[in-house]
Amino acid sequence: MTAAMTVVALPAMAQRVCIESETNGRIVCGRVINDARYNNRDDDRTIDRYGNRDRDVNNFDERFYLTAYPDVKAAVARGQFRDGYAHYQKAGRFEGRFPRFNEASYLAKNPDVAEAVRRRSIRSGYEHWVKVGRFENRQL
Repeated sequence: MTAAMTVVALPAMAQRVCIESETNGRIVCGRVINDARYNNRDDDRTIDRYGNRDRDVNNFDERFYLTAYPDVKAAVARGQFRDGYAHYQKAGRFEGRFPRFNEASYLAKNPDVAEAVRRRSIRSGYEHWVKVGRFENRQL
């Protein structure tokens, strides 16, 4: 079963939120789609998944980005990029990399973690990722 709805998440942009669940009600996928068809504008090329324009990434988490993407950390160490933010602007955003931890995405891709959070055996997906998930190469 798939449900889709359009919500206004940002003043100038409507976003479509799709939630897919199995018959038992367990959510298996949740995603936000920026789509110019809903905006009557050609923003898809200049706005990332968070609604940030080319040089306007708010709350970029350098530590998270370099920890989550060791290949980027190595590229920065080699001098290919000034920092993780420079990589995100030039390549990472187009590769679908997250500029900061995305709790909803992590829980949707790791249902066992979502269940642990629901049972309150762990506080959040982020806590799991920091302590265990990154070492298990969990999907973000």
